[in-house]
Amino acid sequence: MQDHHAELIDLDEACEIMEQSSIIETIREGELSLLFLCHPERGYLTFMQGGPAVLSIRGGYADHRERGL
Repeated sequence: MQDHHAELIDLDEACEIMEQSSIIETIREGELSLLFLCHPERGYLTFMQGGPAVLSIRGGYADHRERGL
């Protein structure tokens, strides 16, 4: 079982991480965005954004999305 770690990061840090990542999938519903990413150093990440802050979850099923599970 994968260990999940969540942290609240600001939008600028999230943008830097996204620039360095492969975006697996993006889901948008109104003002809420859910992004599944693969970062070269941080591994699989899931971002939830609904304003100026982003909840970053290490893992968060991004690896499953990439494999189509």
